[in-house]
Amino acid sequence: MKRKPFKIYVADDDEDDCLLIKHVFENLQPTCELSFFKDGDKLLMTLLTSKLDDLPSLILLDLNMPNMDGYEVLKTMRSHALLKQTPVLMLTGSNMEEAIRNCYSLGANSYMTKPSSYSKLTELLTTAHQYWFKTVSVPSMVRTF
Repeated sequence: MKRKPFKIYVADDDEDDCLLIKHVFENLQPTCELSFFKDGDKLLMTLLTSKLDDLPSLILLDLNMPNMDGYEVLKTMRSHALLKQTPVLMLTGSNMEEAIRNCYSLGANSYMTKPSSYSKLTELLTTAHQYWFKTVSVPSMVRTF
């Protein structure tokens, strides 16, 4: 059976962060399929109209976005059977305890605070890549690689 490439959706309205994330994953996993969404509405619309085989292996979700923030996206995702098991890593600038607590209570699988330097972001995303794509087991319906 031929393996599909890693498929990651990134919801973040900061263009610089998106470029950095793209660059890191291109170096980590050149066959990785990255899709970027500037707001939660567009991400949810794509997710809710996707076939099961087209769902991402992982979603990197920022909290602060226009139209629909990360909390609303996460809450909506976890209320839909098709999206309930899709791994969501909160990747955001906030390290406030309340934000972390809220995300986990809404069903986030992980929470990471964006570092301020490219080298630290590379370390963080390398760790996330190793964890989500080489270490843990996820249900076959969300594993698309």
